[in-house]
Amino acid sequence: MGVYHYAPKAHELERLWDIPFETTIFEHFPSAEWAEHASAIIIFTAVWRRSEIKYSDFSYLLSLLETGHMAQNILLTSAALHIAACPLAGFNDEEVSQLLDIDTEHEQAIYAVVLGKNASL
Repeated sequence: MGVYHYAPKAHELERLWDIPFETTIFEHFPSAEWAEHASAIIIFTAVWRRSEIKYSDFSYLLSLLETGHMAQNILLTSAALHIAACPLAGFNDEEVSQLLDIDTEHEQAIYAVVLGKNASL
């Protein structure tokens, strides 16, 4: 198991590092504890200042809107490939930031899509 980053210019996943600890990113959300055993978790982050340079005050709303569009495309593709998928917004921000080595002054995890092998994930 590892942490990967999507590199848009190369259109590929870059392996960053192994997951250094057993994740419990959904631990505080009892209805989502099943997600800890997922095959993959796609986590969307926003770099607020980068968006703000181009879109000013509108950047926050656009970032969330674009995240929804990306998540929907993952859900549609997963359905076509018969892969179970479930979007989740409730996760442990602190643990996700540590796992992804996010500088929380500039970037924030905002949404997740959990992928599994079947309907029970």
